[in-house]
Amino acid sequence: MSVIVAVKDKKTGEITIGCDSQVSCGNLKSSLKDNGFSKIWNYDLEGYTIIGGVGSLRDIQLIQTDDSLITQEDLILKGIDYRFVVRDFFTRIYETLKTYNRLTVSEQGVVAPIINSKFILVHNDNAWVIDMDGSVTEIDDYLVLGSGEEVAIGVLENNKNKKPKQRIEEAIKACADTTLYVNSKIVYMKAKQKVNLKSLLKVIQSSIEQSK
Repeated sequence: MSVIVAVKDKKTGEITIGCDSQVSCGNLKSSLKDNGFSKIWNYDLEGYTIIGGVGSLRDIQLIQTDDSLITQEDLILKGIDYRFVVRDFFTRIYETLKTYNRLTVSEQGVVAPIINSKFILVHNDNAWVIDMDGSVTEIDDYLVLGSGEEVAIGVLENNKNKKPKQRIEEAIKACADTTLYVNSKIVYMKAKQKVNLKSLLKVIQSSIEQSK
């Protein structure tokens, strides 16, 4: 399963995200090699958007290689916000996994199919976790998904006076000490921040209307 931890800097609003590097197959485990694959990755070349996933390695690879999850129209016109994540982003993940027969259906077939992995989206100064049933949690101080969530949360609740990277390191190492599916080789990323074009357009429009 592995674990991903994201922490928001209270002063700057910057979000740092970290994950371990272990993968497992049956009863065997190994660390990810430097082959371009990680459980967290930059979705855009500029580094404003980061996506990550825990659960099925196949699911994560499919989502990592999907270039249609976020479009230029989304970035410029819609904006990446809670509504977008709930209605659009999860739907695109769901449809991609459905295309490759990666959904789980109940034995009776009467319950809506669910995905077998959890994902996180970090954009500028915000982040959201997408659970297996499509429910979305928005970041306040931190977000955790994967193996050893309870352990990581316990650590993060008690190290709030430390810097984000140190908080993440302590949380993931605690998971590695107590969970079979996590190791202590950590990958870190930080999302860049930029002006929200949607908000900027609203400010400009408001200023124009006031000047009339």
